[in-house]
Amino acid sequence: MFAWCSLLLVLCAASSCSPNASGEGLDARIAWLDKWVPHRRSSDRSLFFLARFETREQDVQAVAPEAGLDLQDEGDLPVVACDLPQALAWARLYWGRLPTYEEWSSAVSGPNTGPDRHRFPWGEDDGSRLHSNTLQLGLNRRTRVGTFESGRDLGSPLSCYDLIGNVAEWTIEPWPAVHSLVGAVWGRPSPIPDEMLPLARVLANVNPLAPATPFVAELCPTLFASGGGPAQVCTVGFSFAERLPARHVRMPHGDRNGVRPAYPGEWASHVGVRFATDPYTFLSLLERTSGAPTTAELVVVERFLLAHRSEFRQAAKIRVEAMDRSFLGLADPGEWSTAAYRILGLQ
Repeated sequence: MFAWCSLLLVLCAASSCSPNASGEGLDARIAWLDKWVPHRRSSDRSLFFLARFETREQDVQAVAPEAGLDLQDEGDLPVVACDLPQALAWARLYWGRLPTYEEWSSAVSGPNTGPDRHRFPWGEDDGSRLHSNTLQLGLNRRTRVGTFESGRDLGSPLSCYDLIGNVAEWTIEPWPAVHSLVGAVWGRPSPIPDEMLPLARVLANVNPLAPATPFVAELCPTLFASGGGPAQVCTVGFSFAERLPARHVRMPHGDRNGVRPAYPGEWASHVGVRFATDPYTFLSLLERTSGAPTTAELVVVERFLLAHRSEFRQAAKIRVEAMDRSFLGLADPGEWSTAAYRILGLQ
C-alpha cells in the first residue's frame, strides 16, 4: 500500500500545475494576481475570484513572516492550524478575503445550475482515488498543492485545484445559513443572521455590487475576532482525514460538499484556507496599501484590472464618486489605488 501511494504521488506531481509557474521575482502580492481565477456567482452572475490553489505555507511566510511557520516540503504544503481571524488577516494582505459558501460551491459545480450541477469539479464520479487527497486515498496527511491534476475541471484551463480534498477550507459563511437552507447552493441568496442585519443594511447602502456577507469581513476586519460575527461559520471541501460520501447515499447537499461548523477562534490540523476577492474588495484593500508600485508591478496590475474592466470600473466609481469617505472614516486613496483608478479611466 505504501509503495502504491508513493508511486501515485510521483505520477500526479509529474503532471500537476506548479503554483510557482509564474511571477518569479515579483512581490508576492503581485505574483498572486496570476493565481486569481474568475468565477460568477450562481445567484446573480456577479464576478468574484477564487485562488487557483490552497494557500501554502510559503505564501503566508512571504507576507507575514511574523507567523513563524515551520516550512515543510519547501513550503508547498497548504497552511493549516489557523483560526478564522488569522485566515482573514492573511487574505487581506493579498488584497482578498475568504469565500462565501455560494462562491465556493459555484467554483466546485461549474457554470451549470439546478440538476445540471456537478457534484465535484471533475464531474459525478466519486469512485476514483486519483481525484483528490481524501481518506479513500489513505495517505492521512497533506500533499503539495496542485498535485491532483484530475481533481479539477479539466475542461477549463484555469480551474482550481484541491477544492475537494487535501485540507478543508475556511469560509465566511455563517453556519445557520448553510445548515438550514439549500438556497445558497441552488442559486438563491443565503439568509443573513439576525445579529448581522443592522450591519448588513449599512453595507448594502455602501456597496450595492454584491451580497453583504463578504463585506462584513472587508470593512470590519475585527468583527469575528471581537465576537461580533456569527457564533459559527462553515468550513468546506473535505480533507485528507475525511471520506467522500458514496454517490448513492442520500444526504443534504451541504454535507455532500464537506460543510462543517467551526468556531472562528478554533483551529485544526486538517483545516486550511483558500483566498477569494472581488472588484470592490480588491480596490478597497488596494487603497490601504502603503508605498508606491514599480513600473513592472503596474504592468501586472493593469493586465489584471483590464481583463475585467467593466466590473472593476463600476466598483471604482462607487469608491471614488459615491462613498462619503469622511463619514465612513476612510483615508484618501494611496498611490497603489490612485494608479489603479487612473488605469480604469477615473482619474
